[in-house]
Amino acid sequence: MKNKFLLPFVFTVLFMAGCGSPERTEKIIADISEDVRSEYCPDKRISIWNISVKRDRGDYIISGETDHATAREVFQKKVKSALPKKTVIFSINLLPDDTVGQLHFGMLRTSTAKMRSGTSVFKDIVSETLMGLPIEILKEEDGCFFVRSDDGYLGWVDKDQVIQGSDSLKLLWDNSEKVVFTDVEGIVHSEPSFESDPVSDCVMGNWFIYIGKSGSWIKIGYLDGRIGFIPTKQLVTADVYLSRKLDPEKVVKTAKSLLGRPYLWGTASTKEMDCSGFIQTVFRNNGYVLPRDANMQANEGVEVDTSGFFKNLQPCDLLFFGRSNEKITHVGMYIGGYEFIHCSGRVRIDSFDPNAKKYSDYRKNGLRKVRRIVN
Repeated sequence: MKNKFLLPFVFTVLFMAGCGSPERTEKIIADISEDVRSEYCPDKRISIWNISVKRDRGDYIISGETDHATAREVFQKKVKSALPKKTVIFSINLLPDDTVGQLHFGMLRTSTAKMRSGTSVFKDIVSETLMGLPIEILKEEDGCFFVRSDDGYLGWVDKDQVIQGSDSLKLLWDNSEKVVFTDVEGIVHSEPSFESDPVSDCVMGNWFIYIGKSGSWIKIGYLDGRIGFIPTKQLVTADVYLSRKLDPEKVVKTAKSLLGRPYLWGTASTKEMDCSGFIQTVFRNNGYVLPRDANMQANEGVEVDTSGFFKNLQPCDLLFFGRSNEKITHVGMYIGGYEFIHCSGRVRIDSFDPNAKKYSDYRKNGLRKVRRIVN
């Protein structure tokens, strides 16, 4: 009779010991962390959830960082509820952190800045931001700022390229009358003369503070106090720029103005661009800010029925290519006449027509979906 109950008793003791083991506790914490990440910070390109656990004797120290206050609060509550008898010490940094304090507003000093996956210049370019588009500074490290650009993308930017300030600097910018550069590229001159020294270069979509007119020139200001001059014909007022509505003819014209511009992975300006950076640049300068990457853009707008292939397509429709609907790797824009414009090696026009010189069998077979952007 004693032996009959001995084995179940030993199993129960071992099971309970397993539930209370350090490995089991860490597994519980990891599972909760993953659940919270999936709900609040699912995309690491635009949200931050970096959590780790280590044991210190009998205590569990959870450290890391996030930009989501609610996610941190929910995570801590769930861990405490799941492990009421454990000593858990939380050290999860909420960004922006103490390395920037109240100086979390930023603006570029340069026309563009590469955003990288780390603080080294050898790290991959993940995106690009433009002068005049506010950035949120989240932390500082190794001479770089970790920032969020206006489209939500995250990356590291060289500190020397950024004007850093508090809410008062942001207020100054917000309350200033502004103009926007709409040409493909240009030079800000130190005097209202093409013979004067440059202050900086500028690209399509750069914003400046409006100071006044000087003949056929506009006197502009930078947020760091510099002054310069740009030909009036290359600028529009901020009100005009922001009131733009998507006009397929104008969108196609903007896209064609970039023909021949070089491809560079991770970039999104008229200097150079990748496929989604090209599309984002074109649409941004026609009144619509698209997400950064092709697979993000593929969720914008409304779906176009492609059962008849070209029958329902209109100029300005976005074309998404890839191995499957779930694996979008490239984007272009339909411009009519079976032709599409995209950035592949360079900004170029190709065709779906097998009889055309620019026919691309590879792209035709890789087309997965079409989306129409409306505003």
